Amino acid sequence: MTRNEAISFLQAHQPMPPDELLTQELIDEYDSVVKFFKEYPEKEAIPLLLRSFGEWDCYGVYEMVKFALFKCVVEDVVLSLKVVLEDYSVPESVRYWATLLAGDFPDSRLRCGLSISLESSHEDTKEDAAWTLGWYDEKGLK
Repeated sequence: MTRNEAISFLQAHQPMPPDELLTQELIDEYDSVVKFFKEYPEKEAIPLLLRSFGEWDCYGVYEMVKFALFKCVVEDVVLSLKVVLEDYSVPESVRYWATLLAGDFPDSRLRCGLSISLESSHEDTKEDAAWTLGWYDEKGLK
């Protein structure tokens, strides 16, 4: 896989289809893209990865995205997370995963977006936002 192929795949899957519509081929290709960016971190891929989350968990592959993001410059990840979390128009699946990732990249600049996640109609998103904001408070991230 090349960088351009990986970027093109992500651009075409904003977000990925719900799990029940995924084929094994699509899951495998997404997994290859995530592994590619884990090996070759790319600033341009960060917002694309963050907006790629479809409904559910892509049979465990979405959990691996954080490991690709851990290889990136933290500031770039935080700024992209901020944009996604503060975007009221993102699909709920994207908001859910971005809210989860906010716990892996703690930064006070994510508080506003996490507060938006608290308003979600999705119970798991609201619970994760509340937990993360509470954890931020404990750590003094005002």
